[in-house]
Amino acid sequence: MFVDGMSRRVTARRFTAVTGLLALLVTGVACDRNVASTLLVPTGLRPRPATGTGAIVGRVVYDPGSPDLDSAPYPPTIVELFESGIAVATDTLDRQSRNFEFVALPPGTYTVVANARLFQRSSLPAVRVVAERVDVGDLEVSFDLSQLTTTSIHVSGDFNDFAEFADSCSMQQLRLGLWFGPHIDAVNADPPDTALTLTAGVHRMRFITNYTIFSPFYVSERSDVIDAPATQVPMRLATDPATDMSINFPVTGRYRFYLDERRVTLTIEQLPASAAFAARRISR
Repeated sequence: MFVDGMSRRVTARRFTAVTGLLALLVTGVACDRNVASTLLVPTGLRPRPATGTGAIVGRVVYDPGSPDLDSAPYPPTIVELFESGIAVATDTLDRQSRNFEFVALPPGTYTVVANARLFQRSSLPAVRVVAERVDVGDLEVSFDLSQLTTTSIHVSGDFNDFAEFADSCSMQQLRLGLWFGPHIDAVNADPPDTALTLTAGVHRMRFITNYTIFSPFYVSERSDVIDAPATQVPMRLATDPATDMSINFPVTGRYRFYLDERRVTLTIEQLPASAAFAARRISR
């Protein structure tokens, strides 16, 4: 009886030891699944890049009815990129370029929209981008006639006591949004002389636009004196006459002005003396 009891106790201890060992083995296997490992386990899944690799490029084409807009400087333009109706990127174009570019785009479906002053808001059909560079081509913007509200532009300055609406100082429209002149000798010349005779020196000037609602001024973005002749001087709209621009005319003579509301620039051209102007100078 004693031997038989001892045998049962030894057997029980062996069973307990084996059971414990199996439990440790099972627990160890389970824990290994939650422990960081330096081994790479292939899963077949590629994680999404932190930064997208797609891109969209294209070019803005301004109203074909004005072929002179094919050259720089171009109208101030902002191009926006939309995804699911939400603006995700903006490209403010350099005045010397009409090309736009959006890079580092994650996969998605995008729409390109162009906004330019005096032009209609225009867009391209939505395009799907995955990881490649997509050239969406030309985005054409046409004139928005509802924004072309200028009915006349008048040139005034210290040479005529800043008379704002003198008929002799009104400009003419060469094409939509582009004005030239003024025709100072509209009565005495045939055809009218679209130039202004100014004495040498610095003159204060302003360009007054006659809108249907209000009449702001076009003035230079620069605060320094502008030397004539000049090409494509950046302009801006202002409402304070104290912002008159100062222009230095090197010699007494005839000068023609081109105010481009599309580009928002001013060009000053120096012209040769007309026969009538030359005769007046000889008689003095």
